[in-house]
Parts: sequence; C-alpha cells; structure tokens
Amino acid sequence: MATAEDLRVWQEAREIVGIVYRLTRKFPTQEQHGLASQIERAAVSTMSNIAEGFELGTSKSFINFLHIAKRSSSEVRSLAYVALDLGYITPDESEDLRQRCTTLSRRLYKFIEDLKTDPLWHLEPETHNLQPQTYQIPYGKSTLEFTLPPGMRGAVATSRPAEPLEDVEAAIAEALADPVGSPPLRALIPAAEADSLHVCIVFTDITRASPDHLLVPALLEELAAASVRDEHVTLLCGIGMHRPSTPEEKVAKLGRDVVERYRVIDNEPQNPDALVDLGVTPGGVPVSAHRAAVEADLLIATGLVEPHQYAGYSGGRKTVAVGAAGEALIAHTHGPAFVDDADTRLGRIEGNPFHEAITEAARRADLRFILNVVLDDEKRVVCVKAGEPEEAHRQLVAFARSIYEVEIPHQYDVVVGGVGFPKDANLYQASRAASYLFFAPTPVVKPGGFLIVPARCEEGAGDGVGEQRFLAAMRDAPDVQAILCDAREHGYPPGQQRAFVMAKVLESARVVIVGSERPDVVAACKMTAVETMAEALALAARELGEELDVLVVPHALLTLPVVKS
Repeated sequence: MATAEDLRVWQEAREIVGIVYRLTRKFPTQEQHGLASQIERAAVSTMSNIAEGFELGTSKSFINFLHIAKRSSSEVRSLAYVALDLGYITPDESEDLRQRCTTLSRRLYKFIEDLKTDPLWHLEPETHNLQPQTYQIPYGKSTLEFTLPPGMRGAVATSRPAEPLEDVEAAIAEALADPVGSPPLRALIPAAEADSLHVCIVFTDITRASPDHLLVPALLEELAAASVRDEHVTLLCGIGMHRPSTPEEKVAKLGRDVVERYRVIDNEPQNPDALVDLGVTPGGVPVSAHRAAVEADLLIATGLVEPHQYAGYSGGRKTVAVGAAGEALIAHTHGPAFVDDADTRLGRIEGNPFHEAITEAARRADLRFILNVVLDDEKRVVCVKAGEPEEAHRQLVAFARSIYEVEIPHQYDVVVGGVGFPKDANLYQASRAASYLFFAPTPVVKPGGFLIVPARCEEGAGDGVGEQRFLAAMRDAPDVQAILCDAREHGYPPGQQRAFVMAKVLESARVVIVGSERPDVVAACKMTAVETMAEALALAARELGEELDVLVVPHALLTLPVVKS
C-alpha cells in the first residue's frame, strides 16, 4: 500500500510548510511567538492532518481530517495577508503563498468528493493523486502512452492545478475595464485625436499558444469604441527571427474576419528599411524595432506568460522587444555572453541581463499597454491581465510561478519531457524541452543522464532563417565542443544560439527524440532518433543500468521542476 507521502496533496502541503518557515525567518523577533508561530502551526497542521487521516484507513475518518487540513490551509492564506499588511513579506511572496494555498484547497476539495463516492480508495493506491504506472506524454495533437521497464522508478512533475476561467471573453473584458497600473485603453486615446491616431498591436506567431483570436478582437473592440479608424490599425506578427507567417496561420491566430478587415503584416528583422534604430542600451545592446510599431501613436502587445529559457518568463515586453525587433538586437541578446551568464535562467527575472535588455528595448519602442494570459497544462486560460507593461507582467509572473514551479526531491537519471503541438513541429522548437529541463535553476537530469523528448518534427529543423542556421551549425561541426568553442570565439547570428544551447546540453547529457518523422535531421543535429518510448528507455537501461530514477514532465515547456536545495 502507498503511504501518505505519496499523495500529491501531502507533497504540496509539505512545500507550503517549507515556504512558510523560510518566510517567518524574516519576521521581527517579537513575532516569533505571535504571527510567525501561528502561521507555522497552521501550515504544519495542513500537512499533518493529511498524513494522520490517511493512516486511519477509512474514508469517513480520512474525510474529517482532510476538512481540517483544508481549513488550516485557508488559515495560512489569510495570515499571508496579515504578514503582507505588516510589511513582513513582499507582495510577490504573499501572492505566491496564497496561490499555493488556494490550489491545495481546491485539490483537497476534489479529493474529499472523490472519497465520498469511492470507499475502497485505500485498495487502489494508483488513484486519488498518486502517480500512475502508465504514463502519457504529448505528441503532436495526440499523446503517447508508455510504461517503465522493471527496475525503473517513475515520478511525474506537473504544474499545480488552477481553476480555468469559465468565461474567458468576459475575463478579458474585465481585465480591459480594470487594467493594472494604467487607465483603460479607451482613456489612452484622446477623443480629439482618435480620428487620426495610428495604433499598432504586436501579437505572437504560430509557435506560441497565446489565444490571440480572443485577445486581439477584444483590443480592436476597445479601439473601435474610442473611434480609432480601422485603416489606422496595424496588426504586426512578432515572428522575431522565425519564418514569416502564412496566410492560413494569420487566420488561425486572429480569425478570418480580423485578417480581412485590418492590415496584418510580419516583422522583417533583416530589412533595414522596415526598422527604426533606437540606439544602444547602457549594457551595449543595439535596439531597433519594426517601423509600424515605433511610429504608431499607441503601441500595444499581446502575450503569453510562461517559463522562458532566456527571459525567465515570457510575455510582457518580449512580444515587442524580440518579436518586433531587428536582427542586431536578437543577435546580441541571444549571443554567447548572455547565454553563458548564470543569471540568464529559466524562472529568473531579477538580475537577469536578458530581461533587463528587453525591458529597456520595450521602453524605447514606447510600449504602452499589454494584454497577456497564463495557461494551464491543457492550454486553458487561468489568468488574464491588462495594463501597464511592467506592473501587469510582474503580477502575471507571480501567478505563473505559483503554478509552474514545482519542487522535486533530487536530480534524475532519465527525464522525459513533453512538448506537443505546435512546438513539436520542428526540432528547433521541440529541443527546447531538453534545454528547459537542463537549464532549470538546477539541471533536472544527472550528469551523463538521458533527456527523452517525443516530437514529430515533421518540418525537420524548421524553415525559418534562424532554424536553418541552427541546423547548419549542428550538422557541420565535428562535435559539440567545436560548436561551443567557435561560438565563444566568433559569436553567431540569431537562430544559431539554439545550436550553442543544445551543445551545452549535449556536453552533459544524451538527448533522444522519439517518433520523429525526420530522423535524418535529428541525427545530423547530434541527437539520437528512435521510433518508440520503449526503445528510448531500453537504450537508457543499456547505457546506465536497469535501476534508474525516471521523471516524466508531460509539459516540459510549462512545468519548471526545481530541485530541492
């Protein structure tokens, strides 16, 4: 039979205990027997009641203890407000703790409801928040199922659940009506100037799951209500250095009505005539952006806030600062100096040189307003905010951290990372699963371990300029050391940074791509192509031995596993 420690609710309660004790160390001495003690007791009560109820072995008794645990979790959430109001913790710390408690309370509620209908829960340890022995991983628009060979011990890391918004369009309207740190969008448009005002909305390309088909029409409605003329609105697809978007992709992102009614164009990062020079940042980054964005009277951006290998978290300024940028900025911020910097990491915002550079670039482009979302693992909208770019993004990052960042006990011999559509269409994008798991705050895989990524890669390496540079660098170098040495000595153009990043990964781990439709491209890029998960796991067993710890991360571009310090 499983133990209480195998329950996800107990694991999450334990994480909350650790966070609470780290926070209370900063409380004033006079609070050590007051507020600090109270919130610590509530956190420990949550975890302890889950364990104690589990050991009783009957659903009725267990449910009673789970109710106590749920009440204790609510107490922690309330006391987090008190600590914030007294100035003992920061707004981000309070919001993170409250979000974790909310998520745990929702999971406890569901667990209680399940126990009411399943009195034999204790005979089936694989259910009710315990990790299953059959695993599922995204693959294209479907999934792959697999089991682990004997001797392999499996665990799963998933983002914490968050309640999907029932009415996303209503939530978007509410966010626009009450934006963060900014007047509503309509108020940014003086009535006397509306008829001549030019607006540019930068939106994400097809490689991003941002629901622009909902975000952009909502913004357009606001502009129309402020009497901005349709012909004065430009919708700029922020492709960065990716290939131009196709007409079909523009329709998929925006809807046919929008595409037919408004001017929709792509960024042109290599066309000097399409760019405006915005100078050089104090850190030496050359800034330029598409003319349609810079010359607009009002610049707006959509976006998706999720873990990002360079920016820490995407969204916010990045849609404009990189998506609408010239090649020089992209080359500099994705160059060896930035990528090698220890502060350019997944999940890190503070002190991150990449984040600082794109923040300055967006300021110079005069980005005034954003509308961004956070998605869950099923690509459902769980949070939406609009408003002043920096403050709105800060609040979205705090929410995203509360669901995406998940503590794990140690590094693993084998890590299986899922990608799924649309990012597994080419190797350039799909390989991010491996690099995200490697460039987590601590690499999730042990040195010499295996990173396994199921991905169709029907487009090969990808068709864009950057994707083809990645392919050429990986294919033409004799080994990964040559890629690293050449990049550090001579630098590289935008897109080729993915070769540098993957060379750093391959220097320490084996990368296996499962089910690729272009195994020749996978092999040319110095990774291993196999047809099935069984074949990939057998390969790991042959090279590392049969007794292995395996971590499955179904959504490796969202879930950020953090090795417990």
